[in-house]
Amino acid sequence: MEKFKKAYTRTYQVLSSFVFYGLVVFLVASLVSFGISLATTGQGTIFGKKPIVILTDSMYPAMSRHMLVIGEPVDPSDLQAGDIISFRFIDEIDEKYGPTAREVMITHRIIDIDYENKKILTKGDNNRSDDAQKLSHNFPDQRLPFANVDYKIIAVWAWTRPVVKLFMSGGLSIAVTLVSILAFYFFLKFLHNRFFDEAYLMSWRNKKHQDALSDDLQLECIREGSPEDPEAPRLESD
Repeated sequence: MEKFKKAYTRTYQVLSSFVFYGLVVFLVASLVSFGISLATTGQGTIFGKKPIVILTDSMYPAMSRHMLVIGEPVDPSDLQAGDIISFRFIDEIDEKYGPTAREVMITHRIIDIDYENKKILTKGDNNRSDDAQKLSHNFPDQRLPFANVDYKIIAVWAWTRPVVKLFMSGGLSIAVTLVSILAFYFFLKFLHNRFFDEAYLMSWRNKKHQDALSDDLQLECIREGSPEDPEAPRLESD
């Protein structure tokens, strides 16, 4: 029983460590996924900077799909042609799904600025035409008002593309992994509490019972002066 206890304890510790570090890795992955989610919805900043995930190849080769870029709030009057900005608007016509009314974030390059009327015209580097037609669903003059500019892009992190792509395409896999790790952990706890602790408790009880029987036997031998132990002390009777 003692050998079983040591072997089981060692195995339990190893498996528990595996589960613990698996949960730590998953927690980090979840935080990254949450950050990517914020970056794709256009909400939330980190220390005044905005991580933004590029969702299309409209800015290729400067930016590719699934690449992470960093933006910061900017005074539109300080912008100039050639700057890359991010802005949001209600996209009423989706090229793939047809009529819609969803808010989208676009990251395109400024090709013209009207400082007097505070209007901007943008275009994706990889697009054949500018954004006039796209903006016309929100703005009759087909130009973006200064007030609708959210961020100016200040950094492009090309190295993040494979990481972002992995997490954006593996959300379901991450969830399944978490459920599997938690299920394995609780199953391990169940086995430990149901079998090992009970077996160890029974062994301890049996040992206590055997010790008690041994003590009773020794006491009986002392009372009766067992001939098998001539040196055993004898109890004097009154």
